Amino acid sequence: MDTRVGLKNMSQIKKELQREVMSRILPKLKWEKHGAVRGNPNIKSDDIIDKTSTDKFPADSITVRVTSAKNKRFTVYLHGEKKERTFTNYNGKKTSYFYTTEKLKISVDCDPQRGSIGYRAGSLTPRNTRVSYSYTGDLPDYLDQYDVAAACDYITDNLFKEQDDN
Repeated sequence: MDTRVGLKNMSQIKKELQREVMSRILPKLKWEKHGAVRGNPNIKSDDIIDKTSTDKFPADSITVRVTSAKNKRFTVYLHGEKKERTFTNYNGKKTSYFYTTEKLKISVDCDPQRGSIGYRAGSLTPRNTRVSYSYTGDLPDYLDQYDVAAACDYITDNLFKEQDDN
């Protein structure tokens, strides 16, 4: 097999995989209202939600909260599906409340003085900025690690204008 044909096929496979991942991520992506978000032409106004507490972030979604545009820091909240729990109290009264199944919080710091220069997740394209990630919680069932890495890269690129050479 000709090497050029093999590389072309690999490139097509890679693009198709990225398209598939983004088709899962983009419909779930929400941005909390912030100056860096509202003034960003890459972010649709329909995807911006009002500032609120994290327990009120939408279920079954990926919500971005910019913590410092100046220092290039943001937090990504990945919430699982919403479920209802019902219980009966000691008086026999039934009470219900809603909760999200899994929650993963990722703090992202794109400060050039911190983090490591490396490659974008799932890509052979080098990243020009240093990025540091801190995770806590449980990954929602609707995503895998590749989806999370792709979402973080997409958010970083859209907030801080790092251009992909692809």
